Amino acid sequence: HRFGQSVAISADGSRIAVGAPAAGNGLGRAVVFQRGGAAWTDRSTPDQVLVVAPAAGETVQRFGETIDLDAAGNVVVGAPRTDRTGATDAGSAYVFDAGGVQRAALAAATPAANELFGSAVTIDAGLIAIGVPGTGPSAGSNRGAVATWTFDGTVATVGAVLTASDAANAHRFGSAVALAGDLLAVGAPGRNSQRGGGYVFRRGAGGLTQVAVLTPDAASNVNQSGNSVAVNATTVLLGAPDSSGTSGTGSSVSTAGAVAVFRRFDGNWTGEFAQDAVLSLAGANFGDRFGNAVAATASGVAVGAPFVDAAPVEGPVVTDYGLVVPYRNVALFADGFEPPPAP
Repeated sequence: HRFGQSVAISADGSRIAVGAPAAGNGLGRAVVFQRGGAAWTDRSTPDQVLVVAPAAGETVQRFGETIDLDAAGNVVVGAPRTDRTGATDAGSAYVFDAGGVQRAALAAATPAANELFGSAVTIDAGLIAIGVPGTGPSAGSNRGAVATWTFDGTVATVGAVLTASDAANAHRFGSAVALAGDLLAVGAPGRNSQRGGGYVFRRGAGGLTQVAVLTPDAASNVNQSGNSVAVNATTVLLGAPDSSGTSGTGSSVSTAGAVAVFRRFDGNWTGEFAQDAVLSLAGANFGDRFGNAVAATASGVAVGAPFVDAAPVEGPVVTDYGLVVPYRNVALFADGFEPPPAP
């Protein structure tokens, strides 16, 4: 079922939404859990397990590949492999209220093959953003876009379609998206000769406006950053799991992974973001893919490395056991990040 392929937690920590895109022979499902006291109770209903697209006879594919939920408990679920009429892997996304009632089925205005609408989803404060990394002026151009809707808890209203100020083929803008308050961060792992990067949009009275372009320093040795993104009020993280790292013996190892950290250096949005740090694993190994997933709060960040091997005190090495590394910010990023103290 690949339960846990995607996961999101509400701002108050009371609900967790989990995607299982391989359930039902690849149709997928999403389950919402709610904490009751110290315990977690399954709050899913049959209507949430399997959702069909609005066109008669059309079925959803890989529902739950991506997922997010907001503070009110509203859930948005991506199904990027859904076929639309005449368009394989055009993609779709679905919006549910806190009671599990489907409120909207979202798709591109003119679906096209391999657009992968729903490859990334995010919802916060009445705004929904959907990544469409495979779209572009021609088939296979993969410039990318982000489609937006406003959501009042009942009705989703179509909004602007965002593109990058320096849009170009193969940038895959919209591969990752993250909302926090009035900020939207977007990953574009194919830009800048595959070094990748990201963009920050700010929501105001006139809608969403691009306020920053994030490009990792050449010296950072970061590759395809923006495969994952996270944002808080002052900081953006760009996950780059395909980056090379340094092993315990000092040799270079590919796909060890890294995370580029950018912070806002002014308070009035007249400036941009500056690269503040690059996070990586000490003693990395081939294929760790550190930065495959990232998350941020006001007090720190967490980074996933799903293919790290575990070496128990006794017994054989466990391949691809996985690891999550939390960091706390130091002096509001004045000195970068440090991992938490040892227990």
